Amino acid sequence: MAITFTESVDTYYTHTLTNRKKEIVDNIFDATPFYEQLKQKGGIIRWTGGLYLEIPVVKGKNPTGSWLGEDGSVSLEDFDPDTLVRYPWAYYAINITRKWVNDQKNSGKAALRRAVDSKLNTTKLTMADDFEEALFAAQSGLSPYGLQDSHYYTGSGGKSNNTYPAGYSRSTETWWASHYKATSTPALVNLINDTSTLFYTISQGRRMWEPSMMVTDQTSFELYSQCIEQKFRIVNQLKTGDVKFKNIEFLGVPIFFSPQCTAGYNYMINLDTFYLVIDPKYDFTPTPWKESINQPHTRAMQLTCTLQLVTERSVGQGVLTGITA
Repeated sequence: MAITFTESVDTYYTHTLTNRKKEIVDNIFDATPFYEQLKQKGGIIRWTGGLYLEIPVVKGKNPTGSWLGEDGSVSLEDFDPDTLVRYPWAYYAINITRKWVNDQKNSGKAALRRAVDSKLNTTKLTMADDFEEALFAAQSGLSPYGLQDSHYYTGSGGKSNNTYPAGYSRSTETWWASHYKATSTPALVNLINDTSTLFYTISQGRRMWEPSMMVTDQTSFELYSQCIEQKFRIVNQLKTGDVKFKNIEFLGVPIFFSPQCTAGYNYMINLDTFYLVIDPKYDFTPTPWKESINQPHTRAMQLTCTLQLVTERSVGQGVLTGITA
């Protein structure tokens, strides 16, 4: 039986999408500083299924360490060094829709190629924006956790007291609490000292606990440019493919900016303890083409992804707030 025009277009879209999938997915993780840096750190991982993502997190110390005398002994007390934090999965889908009229008008090979490329390019850019918006938003039921969840703050400074994820109150479980500090005014005088104080509070003088990147909004980024003395400031340009990210290096750590970041925030992030977990069964997986019931020859497919942004050590994260000139 002869292949219909609609089936031919289905096949062309599917083949083009298959050939361009790596480019489309890579664009999401190369288009913005956080995901690009996380990818460089090996923090985008695949994990198959499960009712929850159960992430082991260190919550205590081995209490048996001791200095011994001649007849000293070591305690045999058992201890539980970690616990499991349960993260829910988040589900993302985006449509690629074709109308009968558009298919008919773009039925020539050249026109069809342009139509397919246009839809896929728009979809690629939209997904990058959607992931960046979710990163800087608080979790709201269906969306993944964002930096407002992992770097929660309230008040003028100290450790966070929200519940993230559900079940662990940071008020009582201080091993799970992230750090925060309000910027003293005027920022032109105090911003650098406040940034240094929060940085050292998070790291506790240990290299492995230091934030590996900072992300702020554009206005605050420009304020940092003014505040950091020239002898301490190095303006860098990180390059991945054709994507370039300007950054300011402070205390050996790059500061980036994002248009999605809440005004006046500077997120200090330890990427060694952050992961974007994706289920490989739904790793931007396309669905079959489906026809609309009441719109003749209108067809749609979705790109689907199951994922969650998690941290195994939220005490290694912090946020500086109230940055204003």
